[in-house]
Amino acid sequence: IKSAAAQAVLSFHPSLLLPLSLSPSSLSSRQRALTVRHVKETEKELSRNFIVEVTIQRHFAFIEQAPLSWKMSQRWCRYQEIKKLKELMSATEKVRREKWIHEKTKKIRDHCERSGARDPEADL
Repeated sequence: IKSAAAQAVLSFHPSLLLPLSLSPSSLSSRQRALTVRHVKETEKELSRNFIVEVTIQRHFAFIEQAPLSWKMSQRWCRYQEIKKLKELMSATEKVRREKWIHEKTKKIRDHCERSGARDPEADL
């Protein structure tokens, strides 16, 4: 290269100077290096794609599971509500039954007093 401009460019970028004649061994070693680099880049890309796919599948599984857990929590809340209502009804029924027994006992006592019979509980 004889021009001053070309020499100035090559002094800044020596990699721009390409050999005109390459031996077959240097071509094959360069080709091997290039192939190895492409293989490594492809493996990295496949690895990244695999990680992304796994992450997407995990997110889909979570999204599919969310309505199920919501339904289960809704059923659990209904179960707890029904349980509380049953306990309340049971307590109310117990109070009502005790009140009914007390009223019937009082009615029987009043009837016995009017008829002149003795109170069986007084004998005890």
